[in-house]
Amino acid sequence: MVSVTCTIHSCSQVRFFLMALLLVLQQIEYAFLHLRTLEKEFSLTELSKLQPAGMAEQKNGVIL
Repeated sequence: MVSVTCTIHSCSQVRFFLMALLLVLQQIEYAFLHLRTLEKEFSLTELSKLQPAGMAEQKNGVIL
């Protein structure tokens, strides 16, 4: 009876640990996705700063 109780308690602890680990991994994934979004926004902002103000972008002679 004691070994069954210990086994159940150990399984419960392992399950709790795995759930906590999963939560941490999800938070890390969310952080990387957020950083990727910020990186894209930053690169777009930097590209717009590099374009001279008042100058239209031209491609193959067509003003965009």
